Amino acid sequence: MLSGIASVPGGMVRHGEAVATPVRVAIPARYPDDHAMSFDRGDLRGAQGVAVTDDGTTP
Repeated sequence: MLSGIASVPGGMVRHGEAVATPVRVAIPARYPDDHAMSFDRGDLRGAQGVAVTDDGTTP
């Protein structure tokens, strides 16, 4: 099963269009591989999934 992960209001503080300048400067300095910027509320930002085997266990 796979389901989408939508952007939520709390995430917009760090990953939305109107990120405060100090935050916008701090993110690449602290997390150089984080390119998740300029999301709008409700944008699909990823997916999560789970797999179950025929005997009901997870692989």
